[in-house]
Amino acid sequence: MSSSKEDQSDVPRLSEKHSGIPDFLLEKARETKAATFGLRTKPQSTRARLPVIPHGVKEQVFLDALSELSGRLGAANVEKNDKPLVDGWYMELGYGGAAPRVRGAVVIDLGRRMNKILDISPEDFTCLVEPGVSYFALHNEIKARGYDNIWIDVPDIGGGSVLGNAIDRGVGYTPYGDHWACHSGLEVVLPTGEIIRTGMGALPGNNTWQTFPYGFGPYSDGIFSQSNFGIVTKMGMTLMPNPGGYESYVSHRLWSEL
Repeated sequence: MSSSKEDQSDVPRLSEKHSGIPDFLLEKARETKAATFGLRTKPQSTRARLPVIPHGVKEQVFLDALSELSGRLGAANVEKNDKPLVDGWYMELGYGGAAPRVRGAVVIDLGRRMNKILDISPEDFTCLVEPGVSYFALHNEIKARGYDNIWIDVPDIGGGSVLGNAIDRGVGYTPYGDHWACHSGLEVVLPTGEIIRTGMGALPGNNTWQTFPYGFGPYSDGIFSQSNFGIVTKMGMTLMPNPGGYESYVSHRLWSEL
């Protein structure tokens, strides 16, 4: 079976790419990648159908919208890609892949340029991140700043997006494992182009955006979880206080005792 370019490429490092692997996990990641691709029993599939624009939208309207977006954000910040999503960030093996379920859907890559850790508070145990911040990146930054009092609850996919996992209602393993429940405050771009901040972030200059999730009035955050009613560009998150250590246990029980 012939090797593809993806097979031959090296695992990206976190120092080179927002979706990369920390250096201390590089060899393990290479071994895992080789084992994963080694299980292939069929040639790599090729696209059978050409990409299409969203259903019900005329082609010229779609192209005009891209041109307008490029004009507003700058040509360097808008890049149309009609090729398959082959980067490891998009494969999302743990959640069945990132390919849209509906033909004609549009995938917006926010992580490529919006991957900053905007704030980490060791006093409040909170952080404020953009969509492209992975659990690996957040962990490394916490360690680099010497915040030994902070832990992160992670899913199996350490290279996944902290923001993305939370709004997809992903889970981890500790008492902080309900990641959506641990978020505090969203910044969202609506289809109209308006920007809203939920929770206390709706009040200008408020410094409790990441510490109190509800704010005043109706709680609207849930509208933006597992949905496409808006594009979440920032999210606050409650982090886990260091419990002082951990220990693993294995429990053996007879089937008849269960």
